Amino acid sequence: MCANLNVLFWNAHRTTHKENIDNCIIEITKEKDCDLVVLAEYDEPLDDLCSILNTKFKNRYKPLPNNKGCDKIKGIVKNKFQMESIQEQSRYQIVKIETTLYKLILG
Repeated sequence: MCANLNVLFWNAHRTTHKENIDNCIIEITKEKDCDLVVLAEYDEPLDDLCSILNTKFKNRYKPLPNNKGCDKIKGIVKNKFQMESIQEQSRYQIVKIETTLYKLILG
C-alpha cells in the first residue's frame, strides 16, 4: 500500500502582508489537502494560523515540535502524525514523522 504525503513549503522571508500570505497558505492547504505545512522565515506565531485551519477544516492540525533551537523553520502537521524533534540548530530542524504506514526523517 502506498500513501501520499502532501507537503507545502513556503519561504515567507520579508513578507509585508501577513494576512495575504496566511490566506494563501490556508487556501493551498485546503485545496491540496496538505498533511504538512513547513514555513521558512515565518516570523509570526503559528497559533493563529493553526487555529484558523482547525476551525475551517475537519482535519486537525498541530505545530511541529520545536525545542526553541530552530528559529528559521516552523510547521504545522495533521494530528494523525506522530512527530519527534531529532535535532535542531538555529537554521535547521530534523524531525521524525511516523504513521501506521511509514516512517520518515524530514530535514
